[in-house]
Amino acid sequence: MEKNKTGKYFKYAIGEIILVVIGILIALSINNWNELRKDSKSELTALMDLKQEFTKNTKVFNKHHQFKKNISQTWIDFISNISNRELIESNRLTTPVRPGVRTFNPSRSILNSILSTGKIDKVENDSLKYFLTNWNDILLDYAEDEARHLNFWDKEITILERTLIPYRYYNVDSIEIQKNDFHSEIETRKMIFDAYDNLEYQNLLLRNVYFLQENVKSGEIILKAYNSINELLDEEIKLKK
Repeated sequence: MEKNKTGKYFKYAIGEIILVVIGILIALSINNWNELRKDSKSELTALMDLKQEFTKNTKVFNKHHQFKKNISQTWIDFISNISNRELIESNRLTTPVRPGVRTFNPSRSILNSILSTGKIDKVENDSLKYFLTNWNDILLDYAEDEARHLNFWDKEITILERTLIPYRYYNVDSIEIQKNDFHSEIETRKMIFDAYDNLEYQNLLLRNVYFLQENVKSGEIILKAYNSINELLDEEIKLKK
């Protein structure tokens, strides 16, 4: 200050401050870039893990859905047969049809991990994020429908059958239905045909078909959603690579 060099000193100080600020901004930019790169890599890993899980579940559900379609048609054919009074007795079915009650339990560990840790927020595709966020609720609705069907079969059809139709024992090796030791084959057939004429039993069998058909309809929606999610995952993975 004595040499009247204040102006130069301030210019020098301001220059130093500017350099420091520029350095800080560069460091922040590099740090942000590194964080974005880490986030992108983390998202790609999560998407690839999800793709693996959803691909596996889609294959499992395809088989599950096909089973429901097949067993639903089997029941329709069965009811058509036993309700046809024009058929001679020997052509009317007496072998019980499988209930068709089967539940779908997909693996969801990766999806639940992504949802619980907040990694879902890093998914940039809004459509995919929506599907993933709501997927557990969609599956829960489907599972509840299947649970109602299972409960219906156990609590209504099975209980009524115990009072109308004599059970037969099973040959475990051949998986063939054998005779009932308490009744002759003629007696057993008569009791089965009498059950077919029972209005309550008829209504329950028809309601069982209704449950199966509803499962099939819901399954079509689930399968379509599975395919959409897989397509969205493929697109995102391709973009992130």
